[in-house]
This record gives sequence, structure tokens and C-alpha cells, in this order.
Amino acid sequence: MGLRAYREVLREPQLRRLIAVAMVARIPNSAAALVLTLHVVQTLHRSYAEAGIVATAATVGMALGSPWRGRLVDRVGLRRAVWPSVVAELVLWPLAGVVPFGVLIPLVFVGGLLALPTFTVVRKSISVLAPEGQQRTAYALDSIATELVFMVGPAVGVAVAAHVGTTAVLATIGVAVSGAGVLLLVFDPPTRAEQVVGRTPSPPAAPLTPAAPANGPTRRLAWLTPSVAAVLAASAGATIVLVGTDLAILARLRTDGQVGALGVVYFAWCLGSVVGGLAYGSRHRPTSSMLLLLALGALTVPMALAHSVVGLTLLAFLAGLPCAPVMTATAEEVARMVPEERRGEAMGWQGTAFTVGSAVGSPLVGLVIDAAAPWVAFVTAGGAGALIAVVGLAVRRARRDADPQGELRL
Repeated sequence: MGLRAYREVLREPQLRRLIAVAMVARIPNSAAALVLTLHVVQTLHRSYAEAGIVATAATVGMALGSPWRGRLVDRVGLRRAVWPSVVAELVLWPLAGVVPFGVLIPLVFVGGLLALPTFTVVRKSISVLAPEGQQRTAYALDSIATELVFMVGPAVGVAVAAHVGTTAVLATIGVAVSGAGVLLLVFDPPTRAEQVVGRTPSPPAAPLTPAAPANGPTRRLAWLTPSVAAVLAASAGATIVLVGTDLAILARLRTDGQVGALGVVYFAWCLGSVVGGLAYGSRHRPTSSMLLLLALGALTVPMALAHSVVGLTLLAFLAGLPCAPVMTATAEEVARMVPEERRGEAMGWQGTAFTVGSAVGSPLVGLVIDAAAPWVAFVTAGGAGALIAVVGLAVRRARRDADPQGELRL
């Protein structure tokens, strides 16, 4: 399986450190949502609906903050953009564990606005640290590392919260994320090509929309071509599928009285993503993120046919195979299409697309579970992703037929 490509990437010390620091930052973040939900329900004795309000406030904060933080990375550099997050994470998470419910909602909103921009920093730094021929492998490696984190982080966070309480765990999350931010400040990975010896900025593969007058709104978003918009749509679509599948698995196992098997099914799902990511990262040619999204949706739908834990586990492994590849492909396409001086902002908007996908997928699938049955949720989640992919591919084909020299090349 072409593991030589991964060895070549890992020979670069800065890339090794970058991926390691990203894993450290993502471990507490991977547990944060579940622990916060437990805190609202168990510690504050509120309803799941009220926990959803808190989650929505955090989601809106992150959706608004991600592009802004990415733009800061572009304009003022990593250290000046990140240090406010280091302070905010250290202060806000411990406060979240002790404030009343009414204060918790605006607090988590501010926390979302000032969240450590790990995704943007890591993906932008990979785009300048990894040579063009190794970027796919480097992005795949980061996606695989993220899957490994989500195999462990949520389960550990919930288990520790059950023993020591959510207040202590929320404070620990703040200290851990802030510590990861300090590591980023110390490491200071390059986010511009001139910071890497012997590297110069590479032009984007797709020409940008002509610039508008200085300081105009079109000029600010000149990088947002139809190509990039399609990648953002694929990013949101992938998240809809993943969040929906997550809920559908839980609902199916609860209906069958097999909640104890949740870890096994999730592990198989993540393992499939790791295997798919390893295979995709070793490829020499890219695959359209829309095609990978179509595969993700198509392989998720058959999970509705599972009649046992064993069957669900096997189908979850198959559904996981395109997960890391689609995340890798979207990151690679954004890096290729957007010029370096706007790449942080673009990756911030990609983070927002992931957040929007989560905000859409969770209630959509939740409504389906309540109104119908868990098996229908798999069809809904997979079908939504496949529909977005089919529409995206049709639009791309129409634009290509209308203008063979056009800039939309996914």
C-alpha cells in the first residue's frame, strides 16, 4: 500500500511536530461537545433540548469565528492570531463548569468565536511545508491522525467525567487546549512560503475572479470562485453524512438494546476511515471531492440493512472507507485553488462549512429518528450527501460544457 509516501512526509521534522501538536490539541476538543452536553444534563439538571441550545450557541460562535481567525492568520501571522485563543481557552472552559445555565450560553458563544484555530493553522501550514507532490499524503496523514483522536477522545472524556464530574473535566479541557496553543506559539509552524527556505508561493490551479475595486466586498472574497464554493459544499455535505451516521448508529443500537456495542461499531467506522485515508494518501492522482462524497453517501445507505451488531459493524467499516479521503481531498483542493495570501481565510470558511454541515445534519437526522425509525436515518444521511454530490457534479459538467476553458475543475 504505498507507505513509502508517508515515510517521506514524516522525514520532515516540522511536519512531524505539526501533526503531533494537532493531535494534542484535538484530543480535548474531541471530547468537549459530549462533556458539555453531560454537564448541562447531569450537573445542571437541564433537558437535552437545553443542552442543544448550548451546543447551538457554540456552533454559531465557531461558524462566525473560523473565517475571521483564518483571516487573522493571513494578515498578522500565527502568533498574533493565536495568543488570544490561548488566553480565552484557559479562562472560558473552567468558567463553563461553574456558571449558571443562563450565563453558559453566551459564554460558549464567545468561546466558539475565540476557539483555537487548529484546523486552519494545521492545514495552511501543511500547504506550505509539504512539496506539491506530497501534499495529498500530508493531508491524509492529518485526517488519519484526527480519526485516531476520535477513536479515543470522546470515550475517555465521558468516562473521566463519570468519575470526577464534568466541572473538573471542563477545566482540564481548557488547560489542555490552551497548552496546545502554547505549543503552537513555541513551534510557530510556517504559514507562508517565504518562511520556508527555498520555497516560493505556488499559483493556484484555478484562476481567480477578476479583482474588484480596492476594499470592495468582491475583492475581499475574490478567492471564492465556483470551484471553491463547490468544495465548501462538499465539506458541508460530508459533515452532514458523518454527523447523521453518528446519531443513526446510536439510535439503532439503543432501539436494539445494544448500546454497549457502541464503541465496537464506532471503532470499526473510524478504522475504515483510517484504511481509506492510508490508501488515498498514497495515490499519485487526486480524486474529486464530489466523487468521494458520492461514495461516502452511497456506502452509508446500506447500513440501514443491518440486522445485528456484527452486520452493523461490518457495514460501518465499509462506510468509513471514504471518510478520511473526502476530508483530505477537500483540504487539498482548497490549498490548490486559493492563493496563499487568502488561504487561511478560505480554510476558515471551510471550517465554517463543516460547522454548518453539523448544524444541519444533527437536527435533520434527529427529526427522522423521532418521526420514523433509525434505519431511515442512515438513508437520510447517506442520501443527503449523495444528493449534494450529484448536484455538484451536474453543475460542474454544465459549466464545463458551457465554457471548456472555465475555472471550475474539481
